[in-house]
Amino acid sequence: MRGSWLVAMRGRGTVMSVVCLVLLLSGCYAHAKASDNAWHELKGKHFIIAFKSDSVDSSEVLRHAEAYYSSIVKLLGFRRLDNFWLWERRARIKLYASHQEFIRETGAPSWAVAKANFRHRTIEAFGSSALFLESRLPHEMAHLIFREYTGFDGAIPLWLDEGVAQWCERAGSRRPRKPLREWIPLRTLTRMDVHASRDARLVRLFYDEAASLVQFLVEVHGRDRFARFCRQLRDGKTLDGALRFTYPKTLSTMEQLEQQWSAWQLAGGS
Repeated sequence: MRGSWLVAMRGRGTVMSVVCLVLLLSGCYAHAKASDNAWHELKGKHFIIAFKSDSVDSSEVLRHAEAYYSSIVKLLGFRRLDNFWLWERRARIKLYASHQEFIRETGAPSWAVAKANFRHRTIEAFGSSALFLESRLPHEMAHLIFREYTGFDGAIPLWLDEGVAQWCERAGSRRPRKPLREWIPLRTLTRMDVHASRDARLVRLFYDEAASLVQFLVEVHGRDRFARFCRQLRDGKTLDGALRFTYPKTLSTMEQLEQQWSAWQLAGGS
């Protein structure tokens, strides 16, 4: 009887050991899964890249972001932003491993691959694809930089905001663009909310025209004047008022701007 009791106790001990081992391994597995699901950070001079998955090339995103920051600030003439996003003011780029996760967590529309929050200086995006690195990243960064410069209280026309982002997105490729044979009258363009439009042709025309207008203002009339023009809008002037203050002899009204821009781009300027 005693021998049987000892065998039973040893058997129970073996079972308990196995149970403890299973629980321990389960805990380690759960911890590993939790770690895999944690956000990691890669910090640069102007940006913090947040990511979960090793499938996302965070170092490549950081490299592109730092290069775009310098080129966009220089392109637009916003010199006072040269060393602005530093330390605790660094912008954040949050990278999701899957498109489904990006849509679910951000509430972005199903066609989107990136989303910017201007006030929080944040870009959220799906992965590190060539489409994101070469197109959406410079576009969303240009939005952040432009709004950092102009603020949120001035009456900034949507075409100017989107035109800056679209032009900066295209600037790296330097692909020649065909002149626009038709365009939206500038006063109509200024009233448009293109984000609410479902007309694909109208949306494409809006973005093409907006980018061309910004290119005309910067390349023909100079970066310094463009930066001054943006400051006037930031300080509360209307579009007409900002034009009159910045370009008194050349582009003092929207009609003058539209006339000179259309002639320039039809001659092959854009």
